[in-house]
Amino acid sequence: MSLKLLDKLSPPCDSDDLRRVVCDDELDSLPHSMGFNGRLVMINENGYHSLQRQKGEVVFEEEDESSDKEELLFPVDSISRGYSISSYTDQRQQLRFEVVSTRICEEGNKKHVVYTMVVVKTEELDNDKAIVERRYSDFIKLYKELKKIAPELLSKVQMPKKVIGKRNFDSEVIQERSRDFEKFLGFVYSTDVVRRANAFKEFFYFPDLKRACSHIRGGRFVDSLRLLLNALHLQQKLGDGTKEIVATLGSIVVAYENTGHYKEAEQYAAAALDLVKHNVNSAYLIPLLSTRAEMCWRIGKAKEDIEQQLNQVQKVSGIEVENACTLRELAVNRYEENYE
Repeated sequence: MSLKLLDKLSPPCDSDDLRRVVCDDELDSLPHSMGFNGRLVMINENGYHSLQRQKGEVVFEEEDESSDKEELLFPVDSISRGYSISSYTDQRQQLRFEVVSTRICEEGNKKHVVYTMVVVKTEELDNDKAIVERRYSDFIKLYKELKKIAPELLSKVQMPKKVIGKRNFDSEVIQERSRDFEKFLGFVYSTDVVRRANAFKEFFYFPDLKRACSHIRGGRFVDSLRLLLNALHLQQKLGDGTKEIVATLGSIVVAYENTGHYKEAEQYAAAALDLVKHNVNSAYLIPLLSTRAEMCWRIGKAKEDIEQQLNQVQKVSGIEVENACTLRELAVNRYEENYE
């Protein structure tokens, strides 16, 4: 990410601007402002500082040009840095939805605008990039679907109208839409029924997950990994269920293992097991334990405790490792559709 992205950020909106999208009594539900620029760190009056955790603004740090290609190919996040995972299913996080760039795309004789948006936690250090690229029609589709399940809530929202012709690509129109989309998502996110809706998940991360699982089916593990990591970060921030987050973690383990990154595979298997705990009814428990034990062996890490737990689970469940689904089989069969 370049520093030039800072120039594209929308300034904090005032209450008069906000009334175009939501009613006055909902203003307090929107998140606070932040900065954006690449890798996440905290910022203070003296400049960038990754260790001083101040509540308030969050920015991205300029990417290190000396970074090795492996790190760029496989992005580092909080799990690979050794932090514990939480699915955040019991609480709503304070998030900022920010359109950081736009571009005009051509498909045949038709053109449309793509809005690139980041989803960032605003109350703590956020190490996990979560990016969504959507077009105007995607936002309108989400609005219409949510209106079916929460009509009273959505009656308070007025989406930007469709523009015909060249005006659709005017910078003022694009900027105004960007700000409206940010406020729309910040507003509807505050409601539980919206966050649980399939339409909400379909807008944010289902497409990436489905495409990633198709990549795994085809042996395209590198292609799947970036999609999976981005989807995982969105699932965590937006409060997806533990079961779905475990499934995504299991797919990430498959991708890392099959690209020879055994340390990372072990870390994500451990994170998934932290969520599964001792649930013997989970289809992921045995393959996660088995895979983690093998990854520990490959990287020279003690595996006796994991093997002991695996033996206990096999006895209780009556299922041997050989008869359990592998993580790759679970990933391939997670979605029936083919999204290659």
